[in-house]
Amino acid sequence: MKRRAANQSPFSKNFLDNLTTTEDREEWFDTEKPDFGAVVYSTGAVSFFWMKKTLDGARRVKLGKYPQTALAVARQEAGRMTSEYEEWRTRGYRPDERPKFLQPKGATDSTPVNPDALTVKTAFEKYVSDMLKTKEKNPAESERSRRYLYGVGLEKYGHLALSALTKDHLMEIKTHFATKKYKLGGRVIIGQRPTGNRVRGLLKTILRHAGANDITTTTKKKFFIEHPSTRYILEEEKPAVLEALEKIKGTDTDIHDIIVIALATGARKTNILEMEWGHYHRDSRTWVVHNVKSEDKKKTYTIELPDEAIEVLERRAAAHPHPTYVFPNPRSRFGHVAHVYDQFKEFCKLAKLENFRFHDLRHTFGTWAANADVPILTISKMMGHSSVAITERYAKPAQKKVREGTDKTAAKFFGRPEPAPEPAQAPRPTIVRSKKSA
Repeated sequence: MKRRAANQSPFSKNFLDNLTTTEDREEWFDTEKPDFGAVVYSTGAVSFFWMKKTLDGARRVKLGKYPQTALAVARQEAGRMTSEYEEWRTRGYRPDERPKFLQPKGATDSTPVNPDALTVKTAFEKYVSDMLKTKEKNPAESERSRRYLYGVGLEKYGHLALSALTKDHLMEIKTHFATKKYKLGGRVIIGQRPTGNRVRGLLKTILRHAGANDITTTTKKKFFIEHPSTRYILEEEKPAVLEALEKIKGTDTDIHDIIVIALATGARKTNILEMEWGHYHRDSRTWVVHNVKSEDKKKTYTIELPDEAIEVLERRAAAHPHPTYVFPNPRSRFGHVAHVYDQFKEFCKLAKLENFRFHDLRHTFGTWAANADVPILTISKMMGHSSVAITERYAKPAQKKVREGTDKTAAKFFGRPEPAPEPAQAPRPTIVRSKKSA
């Protein structure tokens, strides 16, 4: 495509956010890196690409969608590709040194590779190049997480040929993650079982992609059994939680509002952080949520918003008039708040919650709903579960109800009067409002 002057501009976040076209598609090129471009479609979607005239003619390589792929990441990747091409050119276009992204069509991951010629490291790099950078929706994030797993679990075996890997190496990895010690909240924790399972899964993927013998088939599907968390806010913990929420309301509005919405709706953290004003319907008091756990990423479910959530949204609409996100963050490459780990950790200290994760707020919502005798099918709809079987974890009665049942059974058997039932209490967490917002 001829690069017209009108199709050149310095790329910036503001420029990309406001990029539109009246045509089916339109291409722009960055004045800072002429080989780096972006295409905008009539739908408003924007994607990055690298494009250069080579020996084989004009070659174009996709770099990812915006804003899932950050501008800085895409620009850096385009610069790397240009550098590799120029280095190849200065060496005389040697066929055996042709960059991977310029390989002729057909010489991709379907090309036979001799597993004996690959080490663990080269097989991992081949997997990253062939699969992650070409077939993942968010290649930069996927590569980052895989490289982390490789570094903590497989890097020490990087020099070994795939054919040299044995079951003993697999058991060595398992033992490492079963006995590894680390500190969490001032305590020494032994074992990183979930990470060990993910490292095993990565090794399995690398071996299969290289066509090597899969030594992981000699073990179970996972190194360790992972028990789902059953942690939730107990009745006796509620006063400290509400007090902590009131304290942080004036100092960290974002984390306060995020926690309130989580407790009031049972929504997942990802959905809350990515919440857009277009998903909130004021008249019907509803929030349309994309089900991130569904295989169909376009599938949605509707949350009926209670007063506590409405109060948060209306207050933020007046104080933070961002055109798109409820929780905006201009410093984030996503445009919205992406991480709340540190803030939530501080909140847990203030609320005296131990061994508590953000997702346990969702467990709190489901458990308190079940203890309030909300029908299990209704809870399933409230939480956007794909099956009632997933919701049944919350159907376990509270300890107080178990105690009441035990007392009634013993009283009936031994012939003594049944204990009088305790007065019913509102089981759902409520949010203490300040005098100004009351």
